[in-house]
Amino acid sequence: MLPFRLVYHPHYDLHLGSHVFPSQKYRLLRERLLESHFASEADFVEPEPATDEDILLVHDPVWVAKLKDGTLSYQEIQRLEIPYSRSTMEAIWTATGGTIHATRLALESGFGFNVGGGFHHAFAAHGEGFCAVNDIAVAIRRLPMDLKRPTLDRIAMRRSSDSSRFHT
Repeated sequence: MLPFRLVYHPHYDLHLGSHVFPSQKYRLLRERLLESHFASEADFVEPEPATDEDILLVHDPVWVAKLKDGTLSYQEIQRLEIPYSRSTMEAIWTATGGTIHATRLALESGFGFNVGGGFHHAFAAHGEGFCAVNDIAVAIRRLPMDLKRPTLDRIAMRRSSDSSRFHT
């Protein structure tokens, strides 16, 4: 058994088929970790989906409502570059919950790894580049509420031009 947990959920796969964004990569990575005996079933934990309240810590309420009720415009769907479906949004909420869970594990044990997630291209009021929400920003905004103290200085994160605007 690994000295840390790997966060994974079967819902991470967006079931996009031969789309340019290979969302089956999350399932395939998990399978490879198991087949190579790097990890065992006991090393994986399944996250709960992020709540709407979690998502709203970062994202505009109008954008979240559009994602939840499927009222995105043609242009907004084009900007996302993935087809819209309720199951896709459920997968994104679940992956965001996985990032929140992995961040908590990192603070508790020194290491956290979400097999899914990494949707750092989303803006507060729109998505793009396969990213409807910014799971990294949501996790960072969620943690101080969970721990009842500031945590941003304790989180090692990859600073990118896409997600750094949420962290100030």
